[in-house]
Amino acid sequence: MEVIQKELIIVGGGPAGYAAAIRAARHGMDVALVEADKLGGACLNRGCIPTKALLESSRLFARVRSGAFGVKGDVQFFLDEVVGRKDQLVDKLNKGIGMLIQSNKVSYYNATAAFTGEKTLKLSTGETLQGQKILLALGAAPVVPRSIEGIELAKTSDDVLAHRFGDYGKVVVIGGGVIGVELATFFSEIGSQVTILEGLPRILSPFSPDVTKYIGLALRRGGVKVTAGANVKKLVQQEQGIGVVYTEKEKENTVSADLVIVCVGRAPRKIEGLELCGAEFDRGILTNADGQTKKTDIYAVGDCVRGSIQLAHYATARAVSVVDKLAGKPSHTDLTCVPSCVYTNPPVARVGLSEEEAQSAGREVETGKFNLGGNGKSLIAGEERGYVKVIFEKGTEQLLGVELVAAEAPEMIGGFTTLVAMKAKRGDILRSIYPHPSVSEGFFEAVEDSLKQAIHVIYK
Repeated sequence: MEVIQKELIIVGGGPAGYAAAIRAARHGMDVALVEADKLGGACLNRGCIPTKALLESSRLFARVRSGAFGVKGDVQFFLDEVVGRKDQLVDKLNKGIGMLIQSNKVSYYNATAAFTGEKTLKLSTGETLQGQKILLALGAAPVVPRSIEGIELAKTSDDVLAHRFGDYGKVVVIGGGVIGVELATFFSEIGSQVTILEGLPRILSPFSPDVTKYIGLALRRGGVKVTAGANVKKLVQQEQGIGVVYTEKEKENTVSADLVIVCVGRAPRKIEGLELCGAEFDRGILTNADGQTKKTDIYAVGDCVRGSIQLAHYATARAVSVVDKLAGKPSHTDLTCVPSCVYTNPPVARVGLSEEEAQSAGREVETGKFNLGGNGKSLIAGEERGYVKVIFEKGTEQLLGVELVAAEAPEMIGGFTTLVAMKAKRGDILRSIYPHPSVSEGFFEAVEDSLKQAIHVIYK
C-alpha cells in the first residue's frame, strides 16, 4: 500500500492541532492533520464553547428574573431551545474551522491514528502516513475515579456538554474546580438545587483565597450548597434519583440528586503505538521546554503533555510556537504569561503571579486593590460584587500580576496580560487615561491604591 509522505503530521484537531496545521501551511510546509472526532476538539465540542453558550442563556434568565433592572414579567427558560442554540453555535464554529483547513490546503483526515513505526502512522480509514516531523496534540479526557463505588451512575462534563439533557431538580457536582463551579453556576441559575462536593479544603484551589471566598459567597447567594473537605465514598441508585454518600469531618452524609456530574480533572490522552516512535508516556507525554519528546522529530503540546497547563489558549500558543521554530521563524510569545478565567457569576480572571506566589518566590511586593462596589459601571450592571487586585514588585515597580473578580474579567484580562508580558511599570500605567464609566477604571484605581492614592477609596 502506498505510504503518503508529509513534511509535518499533526495528530489532534483541537485548538492546538488545527492552529498548528494552519500556521505550518502558511509557512509553506506540506502538512497533514488527523482528527478522530470533530475539528475543534473538546474545547469547541464538549468544553469551553458549549459551557459559555449555556451560561450566557442562564445568566440572562437569572438577571431578568431578578426584576432588578425594571424588566419584569413571566420569563420562561426553554432548555431544549437553549441547548439547541448551543449546538448551532458549535456547528457553525466547527464548519468555520473546516473552511480554514481547506482554504489553507491542509490535508485533513477524519480518522484515528496509531504508530506502526518511528514516524509512520496507520489511519483507521486505511491510509498510511509518514512524516519528517510529527506533532501530537491529543488533548485529555475526564477523569472518572473508579475508587468511588457506583461512579458509573454519574455523568462527566463531556457527557453533559456533548449531548442534550433533561431538566433536573437536584444536581450534585463532584469537584469544585473550574469546570465544576461553571456547571454548578449554570444549573443554579436555571433553578436547580445544586450541591458542590470538593475534596480539597477550598474550591478553585489554584486561585487565591480571595477568589475562593468571593466565588464561594456568590455561589451560596445563588442557592448552591458548597461543601469543601468532602470525601465522596459511593453513589447508590435510589427509588427516585441517586444518593451520593460522602464524609465530612469523619461524619457520613448522603445527598440525593437527579443528576450527578463528576468534575475531578482531566487526564492526558495517549496514542496507540507511542512506544514505537521512541516517545515516553508517564501520566502524560514527556517533553522538554521546546515541546520535543525523547525522539528528536516527535513533538507534543497541550493537555496530552505531562504537567501542561490545561487551557486551550495555552495549548494553541505552545503549538504555534513549536511550528514557528520548525519553520525557522522567530517566536515572540511569552509562554510563561498565561491568563486563566472562570466563567462564574461574577467571573474570575488572573494572569502572572499572585501575591502569595510572588512572596514565595522571594520577591517583595506592593499590592493595590479596588472593590467594585465603588465602580459606577459595575453598579449600573448590577455587578458590584467583586474586586481588582494588582501586584507590583517593590523597587522596580514592575507589574507582576493582576487578579479580577468582575463582570468583564475575561474580556479585560487580555490587555492586562500584555502589560504583564511586557513587564510594564506602575508609572507607565499611570500615564494612561481610562474611560468613564467602565469596569476597567477599577484596574486604574487598584494601581493608584498600591500608592494609597486611589480617588474613590477612603484612607484612614
